[in-house]
Amino acid sequence: MIRIWLTIVVCSLILTACGRILTPEKAIQRGDVVAEYGVVGNLFKMDEFYNGFYNGFQSGKGNKIRITRFTKEGDPIFLNLTSKQGKVLLKNDSSKDKNGSNITTYTCETLSKSREQDSTLYQLLNCQRTDMDDRSNIQNIEILSVPDAP
Repeated sequence: MIRIWLTIVVCSLILTACGRILTPEKAIQRGDVVAEYGVVGNLFKMDEFYNGFYNGFQSGKGNKIRITRFTKEGDPIFLNLTSKQGKVLLKNDSSKDKNGSNITTYTCETLSKSREQDSTLYQLLNCQRTDMDDRSNIQNIEILSVPDAP
């Protein structure tokens, strides 16, 4: 009898854990921008954010966006971008990645969109990490690479 109950409990825990796994498709359904492993969705939100950044978000909408990227193992990494006072604030959350750290934050001077070989590349330029005392390290951060449609 104990074996049966133990089996039921273990199976329930496994099924519950499987239901919580975030896939690129689920991330798109919840409104995130995704361009990973052949799955692309909600790119219009990235373009709205980009255009709004350069047009001052006159409507007051669209100044926040979440991009979900995935590791080779399938773990999600969340890039939360907010436009504020002519800069982009980045919160890079890798806390759901088995090999990741936690949350790092940056303030970036600008957002760029460029054409590369077979893709469109979005980058944050002149970023300073704001969750550390050492702010001398300025870097550019690639946030999204969207492959051209076949």
